[in-house]
Amino acid sequence: MKREIGLYLIFGILTTIIGVGGYALLLGVGWHYVVASTVSWLLAVLFAFITNRKYVFASNAISINDILREGTSFFMSRIGTWIMETAGLLLLIESIHLDQMISKYIMSVFVVVANYVLSKVFVFQSS
Repeated sequence: MKREIGLYLIFGILTTIIGVGGYALLLGVGWHYVVASTVSWLLAVLFAFITNRKYVFASNAISINDILREGTSFFMSRIGTWIMETAGLLLLIESIHLDQMISKYIMSVFVVVANYVLSKVFVFQSS
């Protein structure tokens, strides 16, 4: 369990770097923060699925059906946390008027925790 959490934190940090870095890059070239967040999210989720499946939860799924089930569950859970993050960004940026990057960092903490729980409980159940 400690190894799993340690690996999750390492790959979670790398995933966050991809997500936040992509977000900052896209903001820097003038994209709207919701579009920038969505595109960077897609890149981060692809990276996270591969690393979580292989290294963190060491999935034993080998059949196409099992891998598709994991992938579908993973992406659906990530869509849920993307909605949570986007709603949080809207609240923090539009209502509270926090900086866009500070808002992204705050929401990233909530997303990392929620993603671990969802992956552990619903996605990679046999791990």
